[in-house]
Amino acid sequence: MKILNIFKMKKLFEASLIVLIFIAIISIFFNFSQSRANGKIIQNTNESNKLTSNIIAPNTSTTQPVVRVPILVYHSVRPYFAGESNSIKKYDVDPNNFKLQLQYLKSHGYTAVSFDKLVKYFDGVPLPKKPVIISFDDGWENQFTNAFPILKDEKITATFYIYTNAIGKKNYFSWEQVQELSNAGMEIGDHSKSHPFLWKITDQKLLQIEIADSKKTIEDHIGKTITTFAYPFGLYKPITIDAVKAAGYTSARTGFERTTHSKDDLFILHSFEVSNNMKMFVGNLEHLK
Repeated sequence: MKILNIFKMKKLFEASLIVLIFIAIISIFFNFSQSRANGKIIQNTNESNKLTSNIIAPNTSTTQPVVRVPILVYHSVRPYFAGESNSIKKYDVDPNNFKLQLQYLKSHGYTAVSFDKLVKYFDGVPLPKKPVIISFDDGWENQFTNAFPILKDEKITATFYIYTNAIGKKNYFSWEQVQELSNAGMEIGDHSKSHPFLWKITDQKLLQIEIADSKKTIEDHIGKTITTFAYPFGLYKPITIDAVKAAGYTSARTGFERTTHSKDDLFILHSFEVSNNMKMFVGNLEHLK
């Protein structure tokens, strides 16, 4: 009887082993089929990626999307001259270096965009793969005489922020020059009426004069709607932001050296000052978060 039981157990073990082997074969076949299917999906995805590799598609997730767009700020584009103080010199970029900086942007795949295009990105319009915004402050005439021709030669657009009290005065743009910049496809932005410390102003009427009235002055001269504002000295308070929004702007630029932006940042867009130092230019452009 004992021998018979051992024989039955052996048969049962063999049968179980056959079933396990059969299940393993089916599992291997199923996984192979799935891998082939996934391979086709990955291949199709890669082909699709080739078509969209030159754009940044809008983020459709429910979390706040963030996009990297370095915003460069220039003041004077002119050669250094003897006797110039260091406090002024730090705002100067030699025209030759300015050209090299633009050529670096082009050779490294950057595409200049406007503030308006950054705003539209958050409304669902894609940006180019490596967007960058080039902006100028104050309306210095050397921007027109030295930077503008180089921008045209390199076929690059930029944003020029002007404050209206300065226009027509010595060393500043004339209204004819502002019009020419606009006609050439440059974006014109408002930098207030008199370039005050806006963050110190709490009187609503004064804020309207500096922010809303100056906007209308520019619009009356160039015949286009002004949608972007730059805070003088990069400083603001909540009341300043409220006045900018109330005036009808869709974006506003500040400082504070950062290159990533969300929709919540549209009225405090971060930027960095460009100097004549090429190494610093590349470092901020490529590595500033």
